[in-house]
Amino acid sequence: MMAALREITRRTTTRLVAEATTMTLAETTGTTVAEPRRKARRGAAVLGFASLAAGAFFALMPSPVAASEPSVDAADDASIDRLSLAALMMKDGHLDRAAAVLAEIDVQDEDLDRPQYFRISGLVAFKRGLFPDAAQHFRAAIEAGDTKPATVLLLAQSELNAEMLDAAAETIRKAPALVRAQPESYLLEAMIQYRRQDKHASFEALDAGFRRFPTNREMAQRRAYLLVDLGLYQAAVEAMTPLLDDARVKADDFIAFADALRNAGELERATLLLEGARLRFPGEQTLSSELALTYLRRGRPLTAAELLMPAALIDGRVALQAAELYRQARRFDRATWMNGKVDDQKEKIRQRLSLLIEQEHHEAAASLDARLDRLGLLDDEPVLYALAYAHFMIREYDRAELLLGRLQDPELFRKANALRRLMASSCVDSDPSCQ
Repeated sequence: MMAALREITRRTTTRLVAEATTMTLAETTGTTVAEPRRKARRGAAVLGFASLAAGAFFALMPSPVAASEPSVDAADDASIDRLSLAALMMKDGHLDRAAAVLAEIDVQDEDLDRPQYFRISGLVAFKRGLFPDAAQHFRAAIEAGDTKPATVLLLAQSELNAEMLDAAAETIRKAPALVRAQPESYLLEAMIQYRRQDKHASFEALDAGFRRFPTNREMAQRRAYLLVDLGLYQAAVEAMTPLLDDARVKADDFIAFADALRNAGELERATLLLEGARLRFPGEQTLSSELALTYLRRGRPLTAAELLMPAALIDGRVALQAAELYRQARRFDRATWMNGKVDDQKEKIRQRLSLLIEQEHHEAAASLDARLDRLGLLDDEPVLYALAYAHFMIREYDRAELLLGRLQDPELFRKANALRRLMASSCVDSDPSCQ
């Protein structure tokens, strides 16, 4: 779930910056998406604000923009001033060049559009990951008369990214009504409070936002996740049910919520949720994998293995996992069958060695010696020790000692010494293997 939420946050933060960038371009260059392609490529399609997701549920994952696109040549349009040129360079991803152009601008120039200048400077710094600088620029833009909600939200976001949590909370608290009319302000407030370790204040922000924007899916979803984090599992399920019943729901929505429940130890609730999701999305193998993980956490490896088996028949990577689950369930016949379908030869032979030793087929395990060596697996110390153990069990002590002598890992070295003592105690003068 964490990975999914972080990706949501990355995308929504990018969209927030994209809207502010587009708005800035339109104001500085007059470019709109309806103009010819030469200008349109410098702009950006206007994107609506989406939410700013949060921490363990609202953890920010900034995504710096790579400066790899073609440059914007000022000669293309001699009328473009430096502020407009900086905005275009920023949009094209040339952040260092945009910063250099901004540095050449005289801030004391009476004709300078100061709100625009500071907003562009803030966006460039934000995209470069310089969040304290970005916060300073956005605050200067507001003080210079910028009243746009996006600027206030980006100020709070920059302060949050810079770990200026008290300042970020104060920015949201003092935000004008126009900003508070944006659902993002409540999501951002929840994110800030969560990072301040105040989960209850975070929930209050989401709850207030949900009451004001009851159709905002992101708000409702974050609210349900936070209920899980607060241990209010039944309330969380009730809050999430309308979202999961929605026709727009995806399998990933079920997976993310089930992951939240599973991580909270609510394995039965997670199981029921995923079982229902499989009925709704019968062809979605990821749901089967997630359900298998849930059953494994519940101590039911055989059920988990059976869930993976259909995919394991056509995917060697899944076959490796299914074989391990069958091994844990002590269904060695099926584990060996699944192992035969593994494509990766190193993983296949490593698992085969483990299966043979666990079944006490030590002679068969020792016979893998040359194959393990050919695959380079004798550089893997756990494999080395397992093979030495197999040779020990069939009284091939010389080979066992040779393998044990290569061990460096402290724990395996301790086990090797224990094997050596056993070999010494079982040796008799009449046994040629002891010589």
